[in-house]
Amino acid sequence: MFNVKLKSISISVALVLATLISGNCNNKVLAKYEGGEIRKKEIVELAKMYNVESRLENPEFISHIVQDYAVIKILSEKASVEQLDKSKEALYLNTLFNGNILRNVLYQIKQDEFKEEKEPVFHARHILIKVTNSASNPKDKTIKTSDGSKEYETIIGIRNDILNKKITFEEAASKYSEDEGSKVKQGDLGYFTKGIMVGDFETALLRMSGDLKGTPMRVAVNKLKMLSKPEGADVNAAPPEKDSIVMVLENNVPPGWSKIQTDSFTVYVPSNELKSIEDESKLSAPVRSVYGWHLIQLVDKKNVDENGYAKLIKKNELKGEKDADSIAASRAKMYWSRLKGTKLSEWQKQLYTDYGLNFTEYPALDNKWQSSENLLGSEKLKITGNELKDFINWIAQDQGVEVNSILSDKESMQRYFKIYADLQLYILEGEKLKVKESKLFKEKSKFERQQFLAELYKKKHWYPEVSYTEKDLQNEYNTMKQNKPAHIKTMPPFSQIKSEIIRQVKGRQINMLGQQKTQELLASLKFNFTDKAIKSPETVK
Repeated sequence: MFNVKLKSISISVALVLATLISGNCNNKVLAKYEGGEIRKKEIVELAKMYNVESRLENPEFISHIVQDYAVIKILSEKASVEQLDKSKEALYLNTLFNGNILRNVLYQIKQDEFKEEKEPVFHARHILIKVTNSASNPKDKTIKTSDGSKEYETIIGIRNDILNKKITFEEAASKYSEDEGSKVKQGDLGYFTKGIMVGDFETALLRMSGDLKGTPMRVAVNKLKMLSKPEGADVNAAPPEKDSIVMVLENNVPPGWSKIQTDSFTVYVPSNELKSIEDESKLSAPVRSVYGWHLIQLVDKKNVDENGYAKLIKKNELKGEKDADSIAASRAKMYWSRLKGTKLSEWQKQLYTDYGLNFTEYPALDNKWQSSENLLGSEKLKITGNELKDFINWIAQDQGVEVNSILSDKESMQRYFKIYADLQLYILEGEKLKVKESKLFKEKSKFERQQFLAELYKKKHWYPEVSYTEKDLQNEYNTMKQNKPAHIKTMPPFSQIKSEIIRQVKGRQINMLGQQKTQELLASLKFNFTDKAIKSPETVK
């Protein structure tokens, strides 16, 4: 899809440009061509814009990036002279670029906010008793917390021995745990962030640390299955999939009911169906995961930033190791990036909710969608049927396919509906937050606009040369049939996926043509590298 393609262009440029960060940032000329040049300062600014200053790449790769950026500059200047951005064709392409820029800037703003925040990290030990007959199926309900299975009885026996001080947790982990990785370390899992452990395991840690507020209780799933939503409840009753330890948030709301929280739901249950469990402050109740039954001991919990996390890793897990600082920093960066990704996803879901939308699924388009005045059903973000139809017409024209081939394909329609709605969402949110006034937006939009103009030029002067025959499409289809993944038993008929086949064939030809036109353009303008450290493209294997 086009918006993904645009994003990948920016990222691929950014990732490799970082090579030029090393050394002093000066105004050194890296390459020249008739009518222009590429300076180190430009490349450094791009690298900073995409937060890749610390990444270094082989200079051979930089040759391609400097070359690509030169083409973007040259073609954007040509497009400006021809005023291609004023054309009707540019309208939706501009929407795509604006939406992508605003989305990327909003993401960056949120990531910067997350970077300054301290996050909880946990240090825990655990004992695992594997459940072999259902480990591959986490939704298997044959093993419950009170069914007397041998695995459950084993973990209960170990727990009782620990509580009665017949054995220490460390000794029990070394003797009984079936997690070979942590068993040799007396069950020690080291320090880790939220989002690393599976759901029930993490929920138990949050209970034990006090981060999940409420009273831990046990509830049987067979009781929950018979429940209905109580009068006056503010959420739908939705039972968990197995017997659970739940957090009682409020009692007697409404009278006789308790409001509880599980991994996936906040629901109401009759208060008399809840049973007290033992204190978990030092040792968890048995915890069921896809791997089996766990006992968890919370050793420590701290709130730290990324650097603080690296120090904890070095101190507790890398004592005396060579390159401990770099290993700890690398591991902390990896976990922190994952954590920021989770928080970014949470923010994104909340953004959709704020606009009255469902993050995972937009409304299905019915047969009357073209006459609709509000396809999303949201008062804060309205998209009409005519708007979407115009967008689909542009997509069809851009891809060189019949518009009816898209309109008749429900899956494609839903996909393009979401693309267009998402773009409008980020544009609206960006305008609300006045993102266009930010320095970050102005820096990014300068380069993105150059790409936008260069793409317009290619569409007018390069892409019309792309052509394919019905035989080319049929050959592509036959290749797809031969190489189909094993899980796909039969290929859809040619007519059903013809528009997708056209996209693939056209995309491949555009890529080949682009490489050819790029070399012809640079040769005609006598492009050459002035920095001897950068290898010429001809020498790159």
